[in-house]
Amino acid sequence: MDLKLKPEELAFQNDEKEKRTAELVIATDQLVSQSRHVVMGEMIAMLTHQWKQPLTAMMLGIGAIKMKHSVMEMSDDDAEFLNTRIKKIETMMTTQDQLLSDFRDFFHPDKEKSLFNLNDSVNSVLEILHGLVVKHSVEINSDISKKLKIFGYDREMRHVVINLIKNAIDQMVSKSVKDPTIWISTFMNGDLLNITIEDNGGGVDESVIKTIFEPYVSTKSLNGTGLGLYMSKAIIQDHFKGSLEVINTEKGAKFTITVKK
Repeated sequence: MDLKLKPEELAFQNDEKEKRTAELVIATDQLVSQSRHVVMGEMIAMLTHQWKQPLTAMMLGIGAIKMKHSVMEMSDDDAEFLNTRIKKIETMMTTQDQLLSDFRDFFHPDKEKSLFNLNDSVNSVLEILHGLVVKHSVEINSDISKKLKIFGYDREMRHVVINLIKNAIDQMVSKSVKDPTIWISTFMNGDLLNITIEDNGGGVDESVIKTIFEPYVSTKSLNGTGLGLYMSKAIIQDHFKGSLEVINTEKGAKFTITVKK
C-alpha cells in the first residue's frame, strides 16, 4: 500500500477492491451454478432414458391387454370396469412420460412461456396423484381462484406442485399422522403471487431444513435421492424468476412458491 496516498484516494482504492471482489464472487457463483447444471443435465438425460424403457414396456403391455380384452367375453359391468381402469392407467403413463420429457428438457433454453390457469394445473396434479391420495386417506383442501393465471411454463409448475404434494404425503405416511391433510392456497403480496402448500406432518427436521434445497439432501430414510426439492427450486428460480422457501408451522411444513403474476 502506498502510504503517500491521500485518505480519499485510499478510500476510493478500497472501494474498488471491494467492488472487484464482489464481482469475482458473483462470477464464481455463476460458473459453479452453470457447472452444476451441466452435470445435472447429463445425469437427467441418462436417467430419463433408463426410466422411459420400462415405461414404454408397460404401455405396450397395456396395449396387449386392450387387444385381448376386445375379444374376451365378459359382462357389461366387468367390461366397463376394465375399460375405466385401463384408461386411468394409460392417462397416468402418458402423463409420466411427458413429465420425464419435461425433466430431460429442463436445461434446454428453446421453450416458450405461455399464460396458463393455475387452478387447472393444480387440479391436473391432484388427478395424477388421486390414487396415492385415496390410498393414504389424505384430505386435500385447495383454495385457488378459477380465474387465476400465470405467465410461465405450465408443465414445469405442475412438476413442482407434484413433488411438493408427494413429499408431504410421504412425510405424513412415515409419521403415521392421524387425519393427514394438505392445504393449497394463494395470496398476493404486491405484484407477487404466493402459492402455499402446507401439511400437518410435523414439519421438516431442523437438522436439514437449512440445506433441504441442496442436491442430494433428503429427509427420507429410504429411497430418497434428494434431487426433487433441488430441481423444484431450480425450476422456480431459473424459469419463473421466483423463489421456493419452506418454514415449519404448528401443523407441519409450509412450502411457499413466489412468482410474479
